Amino acid sequence: MGSQKKLKLYVFIPTSSCVCNFGKFMDRIFQILVNYKDKVKFEVKDVNSPEAEEFKIMQNSIVLLNPPEGDHLIFRNSVMLKRFLEKNFKN
Repeated sequence: MGSQKKLKLYVFIPTSSCVCNFGKFMDRIFQILVNYKDKVKFEVKDVNSPEAEEFKIMQNSIVLLNPPEGDHLIFRNSVMLKRFLEKNFKN
């Protein structure tokens, strides 16, 4: 990916529940995204939001809204997101 616009992510978590249900997940996501801060922008959304319903999200997840190869991608864990970003953005 050259000098294209930033990729946009939604990070879905259960915002109304205890942080113990999503804290480690968010820590891992932030550790990954900090390396791509110039290439990726993200918003945190609740798993009960209209956007979550649109993407059929019911648990901690990341949705990539504008991937180069199609409509959207859903990552269920940080490892999947990290692999995608490493593949598409050679640091």
